[in-house]
Amino acid sequence: MSFRTHIPEDIRRATKVIGLAAWVDDPDAWTKATAVIGARLDAHKRRALAFAVLCTLDDDDLEEVLGHVFRPPDCGVAA
Repeated sequence: MSFRTHIPEDIRRATKVIGLAAWVDDPDAWTKATAVIGARLDAHKRRALAFAVLCTLDDDDLEEVLGHVFRPPDCGVAA
């Protein structure tokens, strides 16, 4: 008996799309993966996944990622 039969469908779909996005490795694939991950994993699992991935980054990569995530919205107002 395969352990796969014991993994819930939502988790199987999320891991499949993560693997496919990593294989294709282009921005469009990763953008589309976010929709599936958001739909299939609850907030707790998404937080845990984000934490685990962020912990693998060195300081420069972490700063770059967080800079993109937390940049202020472009309101079209000149500084």
